[in-house]
Order: sequence, then C-alpha cells, then structure tokens
Amino acid sequence: FGNIRSSIDYYVSADEINSESYSIKVVDRPIIHSLSLKIASPLYSAIPEKEQIDNGNVECLTGSTITFEILTNKELSNAYILINDSTKKECSINSNFAFLDIVVKNSFNYKIILKDKEGNFNISPVEYSVSVSEDLFPTIKLISPSEDTNLNTEMREKLLLNLSDDYGVSKLLLFYKLSASVYESPMDSFRSIPIPITPFSKEQTIEYIWNLSSLNLATEDVVSFYLTVYDNDNINGPKSSSTQILSLRMPSLSELFKESEEDAQNIEAELKDAMQKAADLKKELEKLDKDLKQDKRELNWEEKERIQ
Repeated sequence: FGNIRSSIDYYVSADEINSESYSIKVVDRPIIHSLSLKIASPLYSAIPEKEQIDNGNVECLTGSTITFEILTNKELSNAYILINDSTKKECSINSNFAFLDIVVKNSFNYKIILKDKEGNFNISPVEYSVSVSEDLFPTIKLISPSEDTNLNTEMREKLLLNLSDDYGVSKLLLFYKLSASVYESPMDSFRSIPIPITPFSKEQTIEYIWNLSSLNLATEDVVSFYLTVYDNDNINGPKSSSTQILSLRMPSLSELFKESEEDAQNIEAELKDAMQKAADLKKELEKLDKDLKQDKRELNWEEKERIQ
C-alpha cells in the first residue's frame, strides 16, 4: 500500500481464491499546529518580555514566567507538560487550544503531551529544554581606606568604593562598632548606617564622608567597620556581598602632640620661606629704585612687570 490517509478493509485474492477480510485503521492523532511561548522575566531585572514561535527551547532568568499557547489539529480532552519525564503540569483546554503558565525556578527538560476526544495521544513528542541563568552576587570594592588607619582630629573619614551587579543594587549599609576602648566597654554587635546610592544602577562609584563625632571617641579608641551591598533579587531574596573589616583608631595624646609639633614646624618653615622671598623682593625693588635714580629714565615693560 502507498500513502494511506484513511481506514480501509482489504483481502488478498489468487487463482479465484479470496482470503479473509482484513482492516487497516488510520488513527488521526493530535499534533501541534503552532507553539507560542511568552517569557516574562522578573520585574527587577528590567528585561523586556519576549515571544518565541515554534521554538520550545528557552533561556531565561530564575523567577521568569513562561506562558505556553498551543494550537492543535483536533479538539482536546486533556493536555499537559511533562517535566523531566516525571512531573505533570496540567494545561487549561479550550477546544483545540491548550494554555499553561510556569514559573521557572530551575533548568529542566519537557515534552508536550496531547489527548484528543477519542482518547488518542500524540506520538513521539519532541523534548525541549528550559535553561535557567542565575542572578549573580553583587560586588563591592572599598578603594579608600584600604587598610587600618588613624582618625583625623575632625572625626571624619572619607569612604570611596565601587559597586556593581548584573541587574542593579538596592541598598548599601555601613556596619560599625566600638571594638576597643580604655574608658568604656566595647559594643557587642555592629550597628548600621544606610548610605545613599543610585537604585537599579548596574555600576556606580560611591563617595561618602563618615562623621564619627557622635560616637564621642576618646584617645586610643578603635572603631571596626565594614560595608555590605544588596542586589534587587526579590525572587530568592536580595543577595549581598561585604568588604573586609577595617579599623579606625583615635591617636594617643603623645601622637596628637607629635602631630601638632610637626604641623607647627611645617608652618614655621613655610613662614621662613615666605619671609626670605619678601626680603629678596625688597632687595630687588631697592636695586631697581637706585638704578632709576641714577639713570633718570622711564621704566620699560619688563621692569614694570617685576614691580607688579
């Protein structure tokens, strides 16, 4: 027989002898006419919704919603997505249409199983894959200070750092505690200060002046601190990354006196230099005045510039 499209009965005949009648039954099984997939990424990612036609393989972010719209050749009684050959996700049926939404958490393989009103299933369904890309952890780099350091007398420390994340950061916190003191007990736990950032920006440089005057630090007190950045992942919860713990120390009295003495010496040296320059200028002006009196002539342009 050639290309059989409908059921037939037949028998074989030879030398006027006929065989029994036999039947070939053609089963009209359900098949997919068109497959439409709409992939909606989590809102925080700002990835636009995309649509795929007749392509069941998907790459998406964790937390994305895939909407299946399946058009078949026959009216259906049932349809489902078979995930990893084990889990069934039942579709909604409307005549020869099937619909399903799946929120993606992990990568998986799947097949589309169809059943028509006569109880016939589609045969040899195609296996597709859903590949999930993970939202990466944010990164934070503290540029300054880069090591333990002494506080200045103004009780302020400039913090300079870089932040980055594949889908933007949501929050930056500065954690600190008094970790050593001669006059009071150290803090048991860290306290936090929110630092302003540009929300949803994927990369940014932060410059922050930390005012520690409210801590009323005494000489030789030590404050430990670190910074933590959080991303925008509201599917698995915001992920965070932190800097190393550094220390800021109030100098001792002897160190402060030494610093004051050095400052005074620097000021004295600057004053001596300024006085020497003034004396040199005075000598030059006196010489110029003497020359003018002897020559009784007008000043040229260069001489006028020297006086000015």
